[in-house]
Amino acid sequence: MAQPQERDDRLKQLEDGLADVERRLRVLEDGQRAAVPTAEYADTAPLAPPDTVFLPARHADSTRGTSDLTGLATLLGRTCIVFGGAYLLRALTETGRLPGTAGVIIGLLYSLTWLIAADRTAASRPLSAQFHGVTAMLVGLPIVWEASARFGLLSPTVAAILLAGGSAGAFAVAGRGRLDAVAGVAAFGTMATALVTAFSINHYGVFSLLLIALSTATYWLSEWPGHAWLRWPNAVAAGLSVIAVTSRALATPPGETVAMALTSQALLLATMQGSLAIRIVMFGRNVRFFDIMQALSGLAIGVGGAALLARGSDPGLTLIGAVTAILASGAYMAAFFRLADRPHLAASYHAFAAFGLLAATTALALLFRGPNLALAALALAIITITYGDRRLAGYASLHGAAYVMTALAASGLLADALAVWTIIPDLWPRMGLVPWITLAATGAITTMRFRRRGEIGDVLAIAGRLITASIFVLALGGAVLMLAGPLIAGSPADAGILASVRTVLLSISVVGLGLAARWKQTSVFPRLVYPVLIVGGIRLVLDDFRHSSPSTLFIALACYGLALVIGPRLAARKTT
Repeated sequence: MAQPQERDDRLKQLEDGLADVERRLRVLEDGQRAAVPTAEYADTAPLAPPDTVFLPARHADSTRGTSDLTGLATLLGRTCIVFGGAYLLRALTETGRLPGTAGVIIGLLYSLTWLIAADRTAASRPLSAQFHGVTAMLVGLPIVWEASARFGLLSPTVAAILLAGGSAGAFAVAGRGRLDAVAGVAAFGTMATALVTAFSINHYGVFSLLLIALSTATYWLSEWPGHAWLRWPNAVAAGLSVIAVTSRALATPPGETVAMALTSQALLLATMQGSLAIRIVMFGRNVRFFDIMQALSGLAIGVGGAALLARGSDPGLTLIGAVTAILASGAYMAAFFRLADRPHLAASYHAFAAFGLLAATTALALLFRGPNLALAALALAIITITYGDRRLAGYASLHGAAYVMTALAASGLLADALAVWTIIPDLWPRMGLVPWITLAATGAITTMRFRRRGEIGDVLAIAGRLITASIFVLALGGAVLMLAGPLIAGSPADAGILASVRTVLLSISVVGLGLAARWKQTSVFPRLVYPVLIVGGIRLVLDDFRHSSPSTLFIALACYGLALVIGPRLAARKTT
């Protein structure tokens, strides 16, 4: 009987032991749940340290926070020690215990050491690498400024080279390790150091070249997601530096050489337009507001500044005009042969087309003068409208209108027409051969029709035709006034008679515009009936009632009344 009793006791002990083990396992599991953030990682998360397994979750978080603060304090303390070493080198240099050149070299090597440390620790300890890189730039940049501006140990060229090398190294490290703080400090710190150094030593040329290179680098660094803030300040600084160099070259006596000013202008234009072309045409990105401002500022500062420097040299202006023509051709080719068939790049297409027009007009003004400019612009307008309709779509008509306006302005007809319509001339202007040729060609251009495609290009084409027709009506009316005005209003002109002559001519124009509705080639002119009537009514009140006598005012009112009745009726008829 003792043996069965003994077995029962042993079984009881085993059950108690298993229950105790089960209880302990449950306690362990409860402790791990408090240490592990989410249940879905319970199978893969490493076991928590023994001293935190059984702590509540809030206590474990506070422990991590204390650890983070300790690490941050360590990084700040180490940074202070690094700056202390830099100031020790400065003290040794200022007291003469260390030669100035040696102090600069050691200081720059000291800065380079911490930049290398940032690169080596970027993968394993990114926060520490950020501190290393930022410290390196904050140590190295002031050394370059003091060595050049305060101690005179570095020439402007050497200082600019050192700044360029330091920023390039920092950008390389930042790019490899995605160290945003290092990139930001390198970009803005180098920019500020270059500007302060240039101002301190009164030498801007080489630092302008540095800022242009820095602007190009930050343009591409800003392609990182969330780094758009890198490109704006440096682009503005680069443009302002080129303006400063150009202004100093134009001053008397000049503060910069013409060669340096032209070099900075050419580099700014090449880097700005080149970066824009590569990003959009080659990489297939869409244009941004920054890109539009960059293109316009590059053309204004680069080409405009160069034209100011070469304003007394015809060969110089011709060369600048040829370069601008190449830019215009490149923009047109990119727009109409590369971007036109990519709907997702519609914004880039329109931007490049507009830039091509602006650059082409600038090139014409630089390459030609007076009558030659008028004839060249007229030829370009005819070519654009005649042969560009297939590929340029609506832009053929719109850009042709811009070239027509350029031709009329260059011939002098546009200014003379505006003068005889708005002021009382003491001496009537006369028209030469070129204005008449330009006027006749403009009239012929207004009859050129375009193929409708049911796209936005149709709107652009209609706008271009309306602009051309409006300019033609203004110029033709001015030409008639220049011929008839001296005979009717006298010279100098009688204000009352001239006011009535203008109203009669406007009324005749309204009737003629309405009659143009009969032919398809001139179907654009009836759209101008109401605008001309509105202009005629305004000037009738402001001009005729002010200057005309009752007899001439009667003629003016009668003619304008007939125009109101007849013009809209004729314009409403269908074309044949």
